[in-house]
Amino acid sequence: CGFRGCEISECYFQQTNLEKASFRDSLFRNTLFDKTNLRGASFENAVGYQIDPTVNDVKNAAFSPPEVLNLLSGFGIKVL
Repeated sequence: CGFRGCEISECYFQQTNLEKASFRDSLFRNTLFDKTNLRGASFENAVGYQIDPTVNDVKNAAFSPPEVLNLLSGFGIKVL
């Protein structure tokens, strides 16, 4: 499954199997992932995604800095 280099706006991935999907170089706007299988997915150089790792399976998924810090947003902590 590939979304490489896409602009993904206003999407809702709920209970979706996106195992090993490529979102590399993609731009996300107002997109929600809920109870989604993202095992082994690639978010390298992707921007704008909001993924809560407590409700989505992100094992072995690949993320690039600085956007990878978005994974912490659901924990209510500050990264300085």
